Amino acid sequence: MKELEDIQSFAPQHVWVAGYYPQVEGLAEKGAQVLLNGTAYDLMGAECDSQFQMTRLAIRNSGL
Repeated sequence: MKELEDIQSFAPQHVWVAGYYPQVEGLAEKGAQVLLNGTAYDLMGAECDSQFQMTRLAIRNSGL
């Protein structure tokens, strides 16, 4: 009997954080997590805007 392969697709959510936090940009490669409202998320990436006002986080539910 043939079965379908397990196909998973992850679409990251984007969160804008008020403030300039350049130290967050390199943490995605280290497996960092973000805690928002009591829920843990995997940090997929981060970048700061060119005006040094906000930081954008790409996150996905960690499943923990």
